[in-house]
Amino acid sequence: MKKYLLMGGYNGDTLFDFVAWSGGKYKKVYVFEPMSDMFQTIKKNVIKKHFIDVELYNNALWNKKEDLLFTEAKAGSYVTEKGKSIVKGISLDEIVKDEKVTYIKMDIEGSELNALKGAENTIRNSKPRLAICIYHKPEDILELPLYILGLVPEYKFYIRHYCSCIWETVLYAEISKRQDIEK
Repeated sequence: MKKYLLMGGYNGDTLFDFVAWSGGKYKKVYVFEPMSDMFQTIKKNVIKKHFIDVELYNNALWNKKEDLLFTEAKAGSYVTEKGKSIVKGISLDEIVKDEKVTYIKMDIEGSELNALKGAENTIRNSKPRLAICIYHKPEDILELPLYILGLVPEYKFYIRHYCSCIWETVLYAEISKRQDIEK
């Protein structure tokens, strides 16, 4: 069974798509959503749909445990020094510890680099497949792949752009199947 890691839960749409796609055959799903109202929406739906082995966190993924200033804008909410709300940041490594993780998805509105730093041990040890948004900041298209390669030089990258606008560009990273077979 696969362990799936979801960050930036928003309204739970990706979680629900994943559960349907997997036919409910997964070991555990972690969902992180810092906005309280969106977190409550996900929580109610997880209970209503009787999902099991879904761990919900009302936190922002970050590089350490820390209070963060946050601007709430539904799907576009983000960490900023001008934020009016305070959310709790937490690192992925704190949560999963030594568990094997097979997939990490991040669309967290510009906090991807900090969240990747907070997932350093998980990425080094598990070498999960990654789907990381690289369009929130101009420097992300270079900084994020370079940081990831510094952790796991064996990763191969693929980029996909999902719309005709400037948003929704995703960096995919995985160890090639050939390398997996050799190990």
